[in-house]
Amino acid sequence: MHTLLSPQKASNGLKESLELLKRRYRQGISNDVIASIPGTFFVIDSEGRFVDWNDYERDEVVGFPDDEMLGSSALQAFHPDDRQRALDAVRHIFETGNEEVAEGRIRIRGGAEYRWYLISGRRISIDGVPLLIGTGIDISRRKRLEEINEFTVTLLTEAESLCEEEILRRTIEKARVLSSSTEGWHIVVNSDVFDHDSLAEIIPCTATGRTDRVIPDIGTSQVIRRAMLGMEPVIANQPRGGESFHSRTLAVPLVKSSRTYAVFCFSGKPYDYDDEDLTSVISLARLAQDIISRKRAEQSERKMQETLLQARRMELIGQLAGGIAHDFNNMLAVILGHAETLLDTIDSTSPDYENIHAIYNAANRSALLTRQLLAFARRQTVMPEIIELNSTIESMLAILRKLAGDRVEVAWFPGQVPLHITIDPSQLDQILANLTVNGRDAMMTQKGILKIETTLVNVVRSECSLGHPCQEPGPYACIRFSDNGCGIGEDILPHIFEPFFSTKQNGKGYGLGLSTVFGIVKQNHGGICCDSMPGKGTTFSIFFPLQGKVEEKKPIQATPAMRKPSQAKILLVDDEPEILQLCRITFERKGYSVLEASSAELAIDIAARQGRSIDLLVTDLMLPGMNGIELADAIVKFNPDIKTIIISGYSHDIMPPDSAAHESKEFLQKPFAIKSLLEKVALLLDSSI
Repeated sequence: MHTLLSPQKASNGLKESLELLKRRYRQGISNDVIASIPGTFFVIDSEGRFVDWNDYERDEVVGFPDDEMLGSSALQAFHPDDRQRALDAVRHIFETGNEEVAEGRIRIRGGAEYRWYLISGRRISIDGVPLLIGTGIDISRRKRLEEINEFTVTLLTEAESLCEEEILRRTIEKARVLSSSTEGWHIVVNSDVFDHDSLAEIIPCTATGRTDRVIPDIGTSQVIRRAMLGMEPVIANQPRGGESFHSRTLAVPLVKSSRTYAVFCFSGKPYDYDDEDLTSVISLARLAQDIISRKRAEQSERKMQETLLQARRMELIGQLAGGIAHDFNNMLAVILGHAETLLDTIDSTSPDYENIHAIYNAANRSALLTRQLLAFARRQTVMPEIIELNSTIESMLAILRKLAGDRVEVAWFPGQVPLHITIDPSQLDQILANLTVNGRDAMMTQKGILKIETTLVNVVRSECSLGHPCQEPGPYACIRFSDNGCGIGEDILPHIFEPFFSTKQNGKGYGLGLSTVFGIVKQNHGGICCDSMPGKGTTFSIFFPLQGKVEEKKPIQATPAMRKPSQAKILLVDDEPEILQLCRITFERKGYSVLEASSAELAIDIAARQGRSIDLLVTDLMLPGMNGIELADAIVKFNPDIKTIIISGYSHDIMPPDSAAHESKEFLQKPFAIKSLLEKVALLLDSSI
């Protein structure tokens, strides 16, 4: 059997012998039966040479005329990787007489194409001569489907751990192999593509199995362009009119919402692309599309969940910080008040003066911390007003440049249109100062640039659902602070707005700067985000809702004359006994008449009995059952001339727009200095004389 794989043709004498054997074989089987077999039919001798065959075997598989087929080697058509297995099967059939069934790839008509066949063979004998009779059916489509199904299962199993680029790479490589292409790549389409006649210069892409970049030739680019614009797959085995390409090309567009956003491209097949290639590529392209779409949806949902959890976490921290700061403020107000009173009554040469002054300074520093905590918790006492953002920042530049220092250049890029927002101006000052200091500290070891720019941004609803810092769609005024400093690491970035979180050395900061900014932004219904990479610098983007029509402020109307401040009567309301005591002593020392109430209900009762005799209401904002603003609005109904001072360090919205007698209310933040309180009282009472 040494001639089984021999490629040489049979001699004339051998052909005569085989022809005689063929005629004897045909005497026992009908030609019609052979012709009706749905696939290949063949008979070979023990040397693997063709003895007989049907038209399918001759025309669709071998591609030789009858005289050349007779006596030629049947096993030469098998793929080199499958040839030895076919040889072993033939030997086993002749040796044992058992039927064999096997799969193998067979070259089609001597060309470059191979197709899968399921072949069965058994031994027969004609006049004592052993022969092998075999049949085969084309299973190429089934084998492709099996490969695609196996690949699908594997890709779906591993998709969670794969990036989009790797999913595309694996998919294109599988499609390249199945379509017998030499190159395969994908193109991400943008709107600029449709303005070019050739894609060769604008779409470099990575082909599978290569490390360099593939630039499609002009002809291939024309085929790809047809697929993009037509949103239909294109098979280009021959150039169309006006097209010229050097290799066969298959292009499959991925279409969504009537727009091509990507194209799978394959080229370099040694024979023509067909519908089976197209079906396989479309199936794999849709698989990649579905997996990537699912991953993006999962990532979007996961990001939304993370954003929601972070917001809840910050809210809980804020509630805790705000509650502690509020109670601490009350204690600090008492400490500061009594310390200030003692300092006013003790001679500066007294040995106790320095001790009391140290207590006063320490309480003041503690008060600063509580104000920052309240700002983070969005409970800082504020008086918002409509301001023009660009002009306000412009007025702060001199101070910001001093804060930045000589090594940092502050570059200002105002927006082209006026940007009106509602915020307490002092809060905007805090934001600008804290971010300037933060940027300066990030550039401590180098000269740097701190860029401040403003712009108008329109946020759409889809952006809000994808994790944009603004929770509601609409127009926003955006402030961007950018530095070219050291940047922030990925592990640190999620924590930068948490109170007391700091990467600075001990004693270099309290970790409240950015948390204060965060709280102020949220208190004013805005959004904030940070983009940073180590060594690349940091950019903070802050968004405030844009105000529409800006109304002019109404002038304060004069009120009837009142008695002199020394004769004035003050109604003092607070649920903290220590605050009541401190304020009562302070007012009485200045000659004022003081009425005390520890609740809003008691204050209303006193005011109702006193009528118009009370000149000034001094009340804490947070009272059981009714806040200080509501109390003032209730009292002004039967005492319209009364003035009001609201004291608090704890507020969400300090001044409702419909509050009665808005112009007759003043606010004082806890903890306060006794001097500030007395100045505020004198200002209100003097203005009414």
